Formats: sequence, structure tokens, C-alpha cells
Amino acid sequence: MSKDFQVTVTNPERAAEWEKILGTATLPVKSPIPTPVLLPTVGKARIYELDLDLITDEQRQNLIVHIAQKFSLDPRDVEQGLEEHGVPLLADDCIVAVFNPHKWF
Repeated sequence: MSKDFQVTVTNPERAAEWEKILGTATLPVKSPIPTPVLLPTVGKARIYELDLDLITDEQRQNLIVHIAQKFSLDPRDVEQGLEEHGVPLLADDCIVAVFNPHKWF
């Protein structure tokens, strides 16, 4: 994990949602390289994974509450799901920034 990778969500609707949840649309990610995945609601996509180790406890709680309310889930299940599956960010909705690239490339 590194503070050297961030994405800024550029999709206005998704950016507004992240602003509401975490107070920012610029988010730490685990890697600057998007991963191809198959998502149940989207199908084939490329994602960045939110680096949960780099958000505050308050932001994490806001995220759990938001997901639980949005999808009518038990917050305890959401918390466990975050640990097991992480939080995908659609690459098509983001711009990535790499700080200190000489460390990574």
C-alpha cells in the first residue's frame, strides 16, 4: 500500500457520492494499474481498488453506513465484505495520479 497512488473520480454523479461519503473525490488506491474484473452490476470492467488502510476510521464508518443504506444490507455484513472484497472504483470514471514514480517504475 502506498500514499503514492490516487485517483480522482471524474464522473460527476459518482464524484458527488464520494464527496458525500468521504469528503473528497480524490481517493487512495492500492495500485495505479487498473485490474480487469467481472462485476455483477456492470459486467466486464477495469477497476482500481480503494486503499482502505489509508482512509480514516470516520471515513470507513461513513462508507459502511452508506453502502448498508444504499443496498439495504446489515452494516456488519458490509464491514466484513469490505475486508474480503475491497471497494472497486471504475477506472473509466477516474483519472490516476502517481506520486514519486521513480520509486515504482
